[in-house]
Amino acid sequence: MMRKQIVMPAHLMDDGEHTAVKGRNLFVDFSSVAEKTSTYTAMDYADIMEHLNKKWRVAERDDLTGEACEAADYLVKLPDRIRKLTERANARKQKSKGQSTPFSWVFDREVTLV
Repeated sequence: MMRKQIVMPAHLMDDGEHTAVKGRNLFVDFSSVAEKTSTYTAMDYADIMEHLNKKWRVAERDDLTGEACEAADYLVKLPDRIRKLTERANARKQKSKGQSTPFSWVFDREVTLV
């Protein structure tokens, strides 16, 4: 499951206006704002995964065989992989020109994305 792209339930977020009026995906813009304001970042996600790996002692399991052992190895390495990908994405974002878009639920106030 973790090898496939994880889709957040909020990816279906829709206010009936954003995409139609702005031509942009509401969840993508909302996610950009959450990332920019450090409300919830990919680094947070990596930290949570690392915490759970330690709590559940995934790396210490010695009773696993075959596919389960490969899956455990993948899970243990995943937080560092996410951090590296996030650092690259952040470097690209810093080079790009910032964008802003209005959000209907804040009275169409312009909010800077990334």
